Amino acid sequence: MKRLMLMGLVVLAVGACADRDVTGLNDEVAILERGPEFHIARGADHIKVMSQNMYFGAPVEPVIAAPPDSIPLRVREAWETMIDTDFPARAKAMAAEMAKAMPHLIGLQEVAIYRTEQVWDPANEATEVFLDFLDTLLAELDVLNAHYEIAATQTTTDIEFPKLEFLPDGTIYASGVRLTDRDVILARSDVALADADSALYGIWMGPDATPPTPIPVNVYRGWTAVTATVNGRDFRFMNTHFESEDQQGLHAIRTGQAAELAQLLMMETLPLIVVGDLNSGPGRPVSEGEYPAYDLLLDVGYRDLWADGISPKGFDTCCHAGDLSNRRPMLDQRIDLVLYRNFELGRRSLAWSWLVNEKHQDLMRYGTWSSDHAGVISWIVFPNWGMAAD
Repeated sequence: MKRLMLMGLVVLAVGACADRDVTGLNDEVAILERGPEFHIARGADHIKVMSQNMYFGAPVEPVIAAPPDSIPLRVREAWETMIDTDFPARAKAMAAEMAKAMPHLIGLQEVAIYRTEQVWDPANEATEVFLDFLDTLLAELDVLNAHYEIAATQTTTDIEFPKLEFLPDGTIYASGVRLTDRDVILARSDVALADADSALYGIWMGPDATPPTPIPVNVYRGWTAVTATVNGRDFRFMNTHFESEDQQGLHAIRTGQAAELAQLLMMETLPLIVVGDLNSGPGRPVSEGEYPAYDLLLDVGYRDLWADGISPKGFDTCCHAGDLSNRRPMLDQRIDLVLYRNFELGRRSLAWSWLVNEKHQDLMRYGTWSSDHAGVISWIVFPNWGMAAD
């Protein structure tokens, strides 16, 4: 009987991956017709989660690292790249993959809002919304009958810079561009939620940090969390995004954020799933003297769902070219992760993880990479959830 059960779970998991090989935007009609009920009825006592870095649409490092007098030009270049990478088109691709998988919970990072002002005024914030990544994605999901609600959100970095403008008569001036970054958890509409929470980490990068970082703005990172009930089981779900910088010892910020997260969750007794862009993991280069955030979390008891499951190897999640112009995948490190604690995968349990936006076929299917990161989906079946491995 146990062997039959495990075989059945393997068929379910393999079927999930086989489904994404044939379903793209050309199958939107099929998604609309079957609706989310198709996915909800696929089985009991399981949970499916996803992590997706949505990508700002342009690298921000050239702006932050630029000399002050070069910032308006660097902002203009970044803005043009952001327009070219076409988030509305990318959102369609993201939504299509989410609608196929229908995760119970989705952790999103780099959930941008772009606001503008016609003339740069450092004394006032830009308020005219040019593009809201979250609103755009939710609208695309609704079109596909994949109904999600915002379970938790945290604003992290909120910065505004001047952007160089040229008028036909030769006049040069600066407009204002404001970027607001958020971490967000989306929950499928049938998932019961409680105890939503979020915060910024107490360690960050920037001129007001200790020690200060010689960049013009503070770059904050944070986390979001919620308690969810799926198939009668309660668990805690957390989404986070750690610092990415490595130079001049800045990797210590990332490790400090991991330590802060571990301390925060030390007393958590519910089954716990942590997803996010950790900017640390297998394949990412380690700086001299670095205690990798990934290693720290494993050392304090977290497990890597990909490593513990029956997932395929070669699971790199980052990163495509900054302008998304690459025709072939450029992913060479696994930093987008699904970690877990306070439950075990017994002999009758199964964990299967797979990627979206990582194959040349994805680019051909949608006409664009949906992000510079692959999305990670994990499907976990728990016949004995909460019990020790048998």
